[in-house]
Amino acid sequence: MRTQIVVALVIALASACDSAGMEIVVYASAEPGTPAPHTVKLYIGLGDGSGGAIAPAPGLKRFAQAMHWDRDPANGDDSTEYGAGPARFVFRPGGDIDTFSVVVAVGYDANGAPMSSAVLLGPQMGTAHVKVYSIGLNAITDPAIKPSGYNGLALWGPSSAQQRDDSCVFVQNTYPDPASLSALIVTPGDHDCDGFADQGDRRECVADVWNGRRTATRSELNCLSKPPTVPIMETGCFLGGPACIDRIGPDTSCTASKYCTHPAICDPILCGTGPDAWQCAEDVLAAPGSMQLNTPVIVCNVTVLRDQTNTVPTVCTADGTYDLKKIGIPSTATCSKAELRTVLQGWSDRLVDVDAKYKVAVADTCLLTISGEGHYPAGITTQPPPVSGLLAVDLQSSMHSAAYPIVFVPVLTTTGQCAPPICHLNGSASPAFSACVSSSLPL
Repeated sequence: MRTQIVVALVIALASACDSAGMEIVVYASAEPGTPAPHTVKLYIGLGDGSGGAIAPAPGLKRFAQAMHWDRDPANGDDSTEYGAGPARFVFRPGGDIDTFSVVVAVGYDANGAPMSSAVLLGPQMGTAHVKVYSIGLNAITDPAIKPSGYNGLALWGPSSAQQRDDSCVFVQNTYPDPASLSALIVTPGDHDCDGFADQGDRRECVADVWNGRRTATRSELNCLSKPPTVPIMETGCFLGGPACIDRIGPDTSCTASKYCTHPAICDPILCGTGPDAWQCAEDVLAAPGSMQLNTPVIVCNVTVLRDQTNTVPTVCTADGTYDLKKIGIPSTATCSKAELRTVLQGWSDRLVDVDAKYKVAVADTCLLTISGEGHYPAGITTQPPPVSGLLAVDLQSSMHSAAYPIVFVPVLTTTGQCAPPICHLNGSASPAFSACVSSSLPL
């Protein structure tokens, strides 16, 4: 690691005689009405930097365009009083650090409140002499008030809710710095700086949101959820599961997730209530009136070939397609990750019925591809029974996602001709389902 900072002015002035190092000189803002700071502190980020959104500080949404760097572990004491100014910081080479990826200088008033900031990219240690870098502070704005404004600054950490905590720093659209940018300097292994490790801590529910919360992931879904006071057919129906709150971890609730399904699935007339309703969603064929005209389900007929010499009925492997926008997914949506679930089977890209398999995949255009493989037991001369599951498809990140019952109907034939699966919608598309999936997700 680099050596301890030297802030004494007399030593800093002598630094030009030294053989190696770096000096960062911070000047007060030249803007009228912006006083000189009482104290200046540096925040130092190391490494290559990473993309990806992080929501810093209470009340701020994810800033997707900001790169983030890990804060130098030796950075806690890099501060000095401004005095007559400017503030000078001298660093000596040490370990394997010869470059700071990003440096954020913050000026504080006499009460310890931040008032100005500036950014320096990539300062390097001099090897034959001390390299000197100068930066000028600029008055800051509040990124919570001006989400796209210049010179936004947020300081936060695990104890932000109770007191000032500057474990991490966010600067937004710096100006008039030479390179206008947004940047985060964050705690290694805890990039949202809430005190819980990104990996391995069950209390960390959302690793990119400070003290975040989330609904159940796909693998955690275990119930149906609906608004209790509004008619089901007007509001849609959600797959639900345990909510997860940073500092607490998963709870035992049935909280609505991001997955919308047809409102009829939440109607007790079709699926009942409680655990029975969830099992019905996974296997809609178990519902008493499951194949009535208005039951919402995608029906896919799949050819099963049994010729005259081979009595083992083989599932045809030809691919068929179905446009999921017919069930009410908005025409502008982008789809990804299609999976199936049944009462006995967790989420997978295929539904397994003995030795027969029905597979699904989805294109970003929301065109679902259905294919089969495997076979049914020898000696079957009648139609194998249909099998059903729950199809889940993720939509683009700003939207809710879609879940819909699907039924595979084996069509036994001895004609020797394989045909691709043919799918159609049983029942009608639901405006409430379409409105649900097209609505924006919360933070």
